[in-house]
Amino acid sequence: MPKSSWLAKAKTVHDLGHPVYLPEPGQAWDDARQDRVDTKWSEFIKRPLPVSETDAPFFGTRMHDSWVMGINQTPEKVTVRLDSIEADIFVIDLCAELGIERIPSQWPVELICHQPVYVRAARHDPYGNLRFEDTRKIRSAVPQTGDEFLYDWFFEQDGRIQWIAEICSIRPERGKLSMAVYLMVDCARCTALDLRGNAIEKVYGQNARTIWNEVLRGSDDCTPYQGIWAFGRMREFIRGRIDRHGFERSPRNKD
Repeated sequence: MPKSSWLAKAKTVHDLGHPVYLPEPGQAWDDARQDRVDTKWSEFIKRPLPVSETDAPFFGTRMHDSWVMGINQTPEKVTVRLDSIEADIFVIDLCAELGIERIPSQWPVELICHQPVYVRAARHDPYGNLRFEDTRKIRSAVPQTGDEFLYDWFFEQDGRIQWIAEICSIRPERGKLSMAVYLMVDCARCTALDLRGNAIEKVYGQNARTIWNEVLRGSDDCTPYQGIWAFGRMREFIRGRIDRHGFERSPRNKD
């Protein structure tokens, strides 16, 4: 176990290791500098992830735009529970194709940092200086609302993992502090727990879960969905699977 984490020494947003452009107050915005940072960021997030192949689909900013249901910390682990935007896109298209009403629900994925030795959350002021933030404020029990998960990235030091996640959290009381909250965790390893299939089955039944599994992993007679994850773009794939399995549609949507 390290005596201390380098995350504890981070004083500004620039110390968190990712490409960021933050002009000082009163300074004109420089599009060219932002473009250079964007290019560096595109390369930055392509780095190999220090997680298993099974867990990789949930890290490295792949949960972008999902909503934060809550952040829980114990001596054994830090758990970031997310409401998956991808599952919500699937459900919206599924309901449209079946001709049924959408039931507001949350589709959980848990990102878990095991054996944390250092945990911290912060916003930054207009000059980039980090200021403490209470993670207990970052949560939502209402489906598809509230704080949004944006990006996450890794470093490795002393045989451990340093994981940083950026969350958009707009609060009136933040004053001049950033909309972004940076969650910093130094831990032994990171894993993910995918609970979306259970939630989809609970709300829409086993048939819906079958199609969801085929979207993710395919089946003996189809490959996984390979199109764009955007509202309305998955309906053709879903339609084909409904027809293949003979699943029942709403009477108003059988034609």
